[in-house]
Formats: sequence, structure tokens, C-alpha cells
Amino acid sequence: MYQEIDIGQDSKLLLYKNKDFWEDILPKTFEESSYIDVITYNFNFNNYSEKSFYFKLKDLASKGVKIRLLYAKETYMENEELLVEDVFKSFVLCAKLDNNHSKIFLSDKVAYIGSANFSVGSNNNYECGIIIKDIEVIEKIRKTFVTELIEASKLISIPQNPFDPLHIINDLIQTLETISHLLSHDKDAILIDQNLELIPELRNWEFAQKLLENSTINFEFEFDHVFDWLNFYCDCYEKRSVNESEFQIICDFVPKFYKHLQKIKSKLVKLYETEGKENVIPQQI
Repeated sequence: MYQEIDIGQDSKLLLYKNKDFWEDILPKTFEESSYIDVITYNFNFNNYSEKSFYFKLKDLASKGVKIRLLYAKETYMENEELLVEDVFKSFVLCAKLDNNHSKIFLSDKVAYIGSANFSVGSNNNYECGIIIKDIEVIEKIRKTFVTELIEASKLISIPQNPFDPLHIINDLIQTLETISHLLSHDKDAILIDQNLELIPELRNWEFAQKLLENSTINFEFEFDHVFDWLNFYCDCYEKRSVNESEFQIICDFVPKFYKHLQKIKSKLVKLYETEGKENVIPQQI
């Protein structure tokens, strides 16, 4: 049984039973995600089969997807010690919140909030929830609800190397998309304080380059086009205006840098898939 009600703004309410809900929603979501947040009541760490959610999260993490898992109860655990494989422990943040009963699933483009736990057992129950595809709403959920829950929880397993160049590149791509959108609408839109603060985020490319240099990657990742983000930022901050030459420089830079990062992301994702992230990125920087 499956019923849905369209409530507008890329959202719909769901009611279902005896439906493989997670298998229906996850495959496409996984393919397009740079991060996944899972908030659930219980989670099974002892099922290593390829169909298990443990295996799927571990596999995604090894391919560079940034994953945070928060739960209240470990299913089928014989003791309180969390025993997971090194790959899972190295790349998945696990947090425990004993009084959590909320269920939230977030990725870049899809959010689910409802009654279903992140488990196969939920397929046998009547479950109800809402699917959201509004990017701005998803980001607000992540920054408010998920942040609140993680800050209130106990961190059980912290990634040994939280610095993944793919995560930084994904963040840079999102920043460039926002800057491009602003520039296409109004030259002075970048001067608004919250928008202007996007410019210093471009410095993270230097950090990503250092991480790539310390990896086993042997493809070209340097970018020849120079953009003095600090000078641009200071000029905009002090003068509260963007002259035509500066505007043309950033308009020329953003699409070229965006295209460059997309190429690196594509190569890096393929490398993670074939070699495994743990064999590409050193555990400690």
C-alpha cells in the first residue's frame, strides 16, 4: 500500500505499508549525493550483507560521500562497545543520543522526515512522512535540526581523517553555484554581507590541493587561472561597490574554476570507486 499527497514546493506527504521504501528512494539519492545525514531511533551494526544499510553507508563513505549517522539504540548488540570495520570507523561519524526518537534522512537534494526508522523492519509497518526536494529548506533542516541533535549527542566514532578533498571540492562547487547565481542577477548582490562572505571560502582550494598532493593521486589538479579573492573581498568590503573590471574578472573566473572542479570531482569519485577512499587518502594528515 502506498499513497501520497502533493503539498507543493517540491514536497509530498506519504503513507505506506509493505513497501520497500528505502530501496525505492535511496539508489538515485546515493548516486547524486555528496553528503548524507541519517537520524534514526535504531541501527543495526551487525549486518554486513550487501543489502544492509550498514554496508551501503560504508560503501558510500569509501567512495567519498560525507556521512553522519545518529541513533539512540544499537540493534542486536551484545555489549555497549561499538565494533565496526575500519573503513566504517575511518569515514563515518557515529553519534548516539539516548532519547532521540526523531527520524530524518538528508542528502543534497532530498529530505525525509517521518515515522520510519532507517531499517528494513520499517517496511512492515504503517509509516507516514514527508519528502522534501526544496534545496533551501533541506539546508535549513541540516543547519538547525540536524546540528541541534548532533550537538546534543555523544560522539561514538569520529572519522580518523575528517579532511577529504572531495568534501572540500563539493563545498567549493556549491559556493561557486551560489556566486554564479548572484552575479547573473545583479552585480551588486555580492556586496550583501552574507553573500560577500562566500568569497573567502574560495581559499579552501589551497587546502584541497595540499590534501591531493599527500594522496596517491597522479592526475593534474592545479588551476592556472588566477583570481585574487582576498583583494577582491577587501575592495568590495571597503568600497561597497564592484567596478566593471573586477566584475568581468570574477565572471570569467567562476565558470572556468567550476568546470575545473567538476573534472577533478569526476576523476576523484571514479578513483574512490575503483581503489577505495582508504587507499587513496592517507588516514592522518
